[in-house]
Amino acid sequence: MSTFRKFPDRVLVDKDGTDVASTASNAVFGEQVTADGTSATDNTAAAVKVLQVNAAGGTTGVTSSVPVFSVLTASTAAVAFATNPAAIYRLLRVEAQFDTAATAAENLTVTIDAGDGEDYDSLIYSESMSALVATNVSIPFGRGYEYEADDDVDVAFTNSEANTISVRTVYELL
Repeated sequence: MSTFRKFPDRVLVDKDGTDVASTASNAVFGEQVTADGTSATDNTAAAVKVLQVNAAGGTTGVTSSVPVFSVLTASTAAVAFATNPAAIYRLLRVEAQFDTAATAAENLTVTIDAGDGEDYDSLIYSESMSALVATNVSIPFGRGYEYEADDDVDVAFTNSEANTISVRTVYELL
């Protein structure tokens, strides 16, 4: 996780020019917060709390998400990798790296395993890796791919050729 700074060379000011970063009573500029909104001081934060100034000059704490990475270490077995952020999130991308391009007609799939039951599961990506003839795949998602806390991202690949594969799921908490 990245280290967050308070940027001493920048000052947030309200419409009257008041330094809101030093006068706000309920928010600290640059404060690290965990997914549940509590303060974090050990650089394990899921987000950074920033100040938002309204038209009347009042301030409110707003949480700004930073990307979170879930990584499956290199393996020659079949891929069955599930990521569960345990909070409302937006899927940003899924990345896969193969040591050699696959030649067998097997699909890399990304499925949302809905917490509401299998009737709501959704295949959001499926591609034959032999058709791509690629060793690095990055599948972009982003806006429109927001999911509930109990929805998992499942990445699967049969891997009959025993390629060494690493997978990374990137998401942001909302």
